[in-house]
Amino acid sequence: MLDNLALRKSELVERLEHLIAPKSDQELEAMAEASRSLTLQNFGLTMRLFAPLYLSNECINNCQYCGFSRDNPILR
Repeated sequence: MLDNLALRKSELVERLEHLIAPKSDQELEAMAEASRSLTLQNFGLTMRLFAPLYLSNECINNCQYCGFSRDNPILR
């Protein structure tokens, strides 16, 4: 019984397969319009930007890309 449950495709999986399958240009245009409409409906024309605000140059992390990383030999 449990084996049958694992083999059944959910509606979500079927919808995803439909979305990622090769499409005609006409169908892609319709999908793009629907996507834009849903995006505007849910988020409007708002753009949010998040940026870290460093209050000091002390950090416990050792990120390779960051100038404030723990092992960076800077004056603290």
